[in-house]
Amino acid sequence: MIRYTGGMSSTRLSPPAMPMPEIQILDRGREAYALTYAAMRAFTDERDAATPDQLWIVEHAPVYTLGLGADPAHMLAAGSIPVIQTDRGGEVTYHGPGQAIVYLLIDSSAWIAANGAITPSVC
Repeated sequence: MIRYTGGMSSTRLSPPAMPMPEIQILDRGREAYALTYAAMRAFTDERDAATPDQLWIVEHAPVYTLGLGADPAHMLAAGSIPVIQTDRGGEVTYHGPGQAIVYLLIDSSAWIAANGAITPSVC
């Protein structure tokens, strides 16, 4: 369960000022990182104010991603595992079978308007 507590006291939960936006949950199964990344970019580029937020659950084939903070020299022995440069934060990340990856594609302005902030708490 994901509970959003942004903008609320940690000792007393009160209802948000506005209803929380809808989130659609999609299980995308196992797919290549590049395919997921392209789909996220397309979703973001094509969405409008009426597009529901989505939470994607996916498992990737083996891949290393290099974030904006990554030093390519840190990839000592990738072997046959692809290495993909991304435009995201972080350094070197391995994704592979058995890892459930969750991508949250949200309109952050709607969440902030409803809650005053975004602070996810995973239970």
